[in-house]
Amino acid sequence: MKLFYQTRYRFYSPHQNLKFFLFSDLHFSRKVTNQTLDAILAKASSQAPDYILFTGDLVDQLADVDAAIDRARLLGWLEKLATVAPVLLILGNHDFYRRNPHRSAGQLGWIAERNEDFLHHLSEIKNLHLLDNAAYSDHHVHVLGFTQSFDYYHLRATDQTAQKPATEVDAIATPIPSSESFQKPRHERADLMYADLKNLSDTQPKLLHNLPQKKAKIALIHSPINLDEPSIAHLLKEFDFIISGHMHGGLVPPGLQDFWHSDRGFVAPGKSLFPKNARNYTITPDNTRIVLGAITTVQNCTGVLSFLNKAFPINIATLELSKSQIYARKPDISSKYLEF
Repeated sequence: MKLFYQTRYRFYSPHQNLKFFLFSDLHFSRKVTNQTLDAILAKASSQAPDYILFTGDLVDQLADVDAAIDRARLLGWLEKLATVAPVLLILGNHDFYRRNPHRSAGQLGWIAERNEDFLHHLSEIKNLHLLDNAAYSDHHVHVLGFTQSFDYYHLRATDQTAQKPATEVDAIATPIPSSESFQKPRHERADLMYADLKNLSDTQPKLLHNLPQKKAKIALIHSPINLDEPSIAHLLKEFDFIISGHMHGGLVPPGLQDFWHSDRGFVAPGKSLFPKNARNYTITPDNTRIVLGAITTVQNCTGVLSFLNKAFPINIATLELSKSQIYARKPDISSKYLEF
């Protein structure tokens, strides 16, 4: 029987009570059934959130929404979800993936594409806000959606420029697509993330700086791998929470994830082993990064390995901000399995 794995985060907020429904990495394809979509919708509705936050990888690959019937099924579901609460959505790396029809030895099996038509359809959904290097602000929240560039995800580990400190961003080399394996994993480059984030900070400073004190300030960033970098952390220091996905819980199987006291997982998306920031372990009032597990843990584009997805639950979470002083010293964090 398929299960939900639901995590509840409760933090103190002196200004307001708010509730967010959180999920990530849907990896929509024909393998994602209507039963799954309906169950997520029902669970979101039952939580009665003020906002719904999604942290990227809406689709498994762009081919999964090429057919009109598939695109309509996904967009129709999102329209229903947006009737529950405002949906704030960012893009992940899979939202730009398309199979490379001219792949040669040593190259990635994917090419990058911004499907502007599909993104336009997303932006037309009432009460859904696509945050593509943009922010959503109202009387209660300021939510930044930062899009990590395709180049950020796709450099081979042997590229010498990957060793450059994050502050040296003057002459970043052209990315070289490469294959990936456990012997030669694909690393995500902190210097490219810093350069993109710094550019956003310089060109649209209101997105990241002098943020309103009495609003909940949240940054949605798909990959959390380089959030420990001091230069990146400095640019994001005004946010109360940074919420990410991408890591699929490090493929730590159910059961073990409750007893293995570490933020590391077994495998990162780029096939590096024992990655950091793969999942949540310890969160204190001063450490408010949340790494979400996936809706689809083993995605369809992995091929025959996708059958392993049946062994993993559907990950969802809620973030509750409370004016109750009981959470001022220590946040309340708990997880449980729920029947589908």
